[in-house]
Amino acid sequence: MFKKLLSLFRSDDRNSVAVLQKKVEQGDAEAMYLLGRIYHQGKRVEADCDKAMTLYHRANALGYPLAASNIGALYDDLGEPEKSVEWFEQGIRQGDKRAQVNLGRFYLLGIAVEQDTAKALEMLEPIAETDGNAAVLLGQLYDGVFDILIQPDYPKALTYYLLAQKNAKDISEDLLKTLYNNLGTLYNAHEDIPTDYQKAEKYLLKAAEMGLAHAMLNLGNLYGFNNEPKKAFKWYLKAAENDLSDAYYYVGIAYKDGNGVEQNSQKAVEWLAEAVEYGFEDAQWALVNIYRDGLGNVPKDLAKAEALLESLVKNQPQFSRTLAQIRSQIAVLNDFNALLEKARSGDLAAQKDLAMAYLRGEAIEKDAAEAVKWFRAAAEQGDADAQNSLYVRYYDGDGVEKNSEEAFKWLKLSAAQGHGLACYNLGLEYVRGELVEKNEQKAIEFFAKAAKKDIIEAYYQLGLLYTQGETIKPNYELARDYYELAGSELHGAAQNELGRLYFNGLGVTKDDAHAVVYFQLAAENGYPEAMYHLATMYDNGFGIKPNRKLAKQWFEKACEAGFEEACKILEK
Repeated sequence: MFKKLLSLFRSDDRNSVAVLQKKVEQGDAEAMYLLGRIYHQGKRVEADCDKAMTLYHRANALGYPLAASNIGALYDDLGEPEKSVEWFEQGIRQGDKRAQVNLGRFYLLGIAVEQDTAKALEMLEPIAETDGNAAVLLGQLYDGVFDILIQPDYPKALTYYLLAQKNAKDISEDLLKTLYNNLGTLYNAHEDIPTDYQKAEKYLLKAAEMGLAHAMLNLGNLYGFNNEPKKAFKWYLKAAENDLSDAYYYVGIAYKDGNGVEQNSQKAVEWLAEAVEYGFEDAQWALVNIYRDGLGNVPKDLAKAEALLESLVKNQPQFSRTLAQIRSQIAVLNDFNALLEKARSGDLAAQKDLAMAYLRGEAIEKDAAEAVKWFRAAAEQGDADAQNSLYVRYYDGDGVEKNSEEAFKWLKLSAAQGHGLACYNLGLEYVRGELVEKNEQKAIEFFAKAAKKDIIEAYYQLGLLYTQGETIKPNYELARDYYELAGSELHGAAQNELGRLYFNGLGVTKDDAHAVVYFQLAAENGYPEAMYHLATMYDNGFGIKPNRKLAKQWFEKACEAGFEEACKILEK
């Protein structure tokens, strides 16, 4: 039966609409099924689901074994999956593994039936060796695509994806693109899978050339990590031109930095603004910095920076301080005398704005002592932000005589109110043991409080304590989690520590390729030690193809950034 069907689909003459229609009129069940598929898929004729359904039902009534599954699939396409279930069940009884795959998918995703992973596995696992669609579904399950498993199993996902590739003839073009994209991402620095740059590139290229925008973006990231900025930009732009909103950000950043393309401030703003329209917060932050300082032919515009930050802080409270600083700049520039009068009358916001204006020298001459005066006025009103700022002034002796006792007094008052930066600073004091007796356990307590207030540096410090603490028992797995939280926010030092964990196999399976990825990220974020480590990896071929030219470039960058070990190597 199935071989006969395959031969029928290969013969245009025998499967022309006119020929099939004539056979349908003669009561041929197979022709009814085939013509139903043509109307269902809209191939050679305009799609007509009513005609398709009628033909499928007629074929099924005559006992044609493939019709039931197609009736179920058509109901699913029509948005009536609850009607599909009984037809998939009939198809399974008739031995149609397509029906088994579809019902397995329903149980896996909880479509029209109660979600039941065990039942889904019972249906999909037995046919995964021979059915590409079943293998893809299982690969996606273990890859964490469906967010069903507590912990993804990437090696298992890879096994099923490779099985699916062997049976690619079963898979639709759209699903095949997804399969290639997922294979490419698994080979590109995924946990528990040896990184293979060539395989990652091969599969991502296949998916990208088939038109999958996400694969274009992933390919751009792959080339970016491999220090091939022109190739990276090419694929970022292709992804963006295919309306993938995430790619707008990467194109904008490339134009902003002149990375892989000639620097163009105006194009940077245009692409980043597009990304912001789609809720991409990293693009919003990039635009804030452009408008705050100006870039090329894009002038400084504090009002635009303020507007962007106002919406950003709703989801990213760690930017509240920056918003306050921009507002103080605007207030000073608008009317300094009015601001001074309000501050003298006890207006808390005006006192803080005035303090920041004197501290930075905006619109008025910089005056650290005047800054301290107005920070104190606000701090004495109980403002935690001003209290933390007074701690910094007394600790550094900036605008006031250095005074450890006064510094610690104001720090404790601020931290007691749960001020994120103050909690972080108090954690640092417990690590350093300067203003208070050293106590790493208390440091962890305050860093944890700061982390809850979205102080990214606190995650990094927690990671350090769990890897390098003097009195804290090492916990490399927990440290990795903290470093990842900081590293995801472009924290170079944390990314460098993640590279060290993977290189040394601490808390993770040793993986030099993973280490390279993190050293590359940290180096590109300007962290000198990571530049040195990346150079070493290129020099020795650890986790990446040896490249003496790139090794020398990164040693030079590390040396220029002040990392002495790199300078010593260059002197040899």
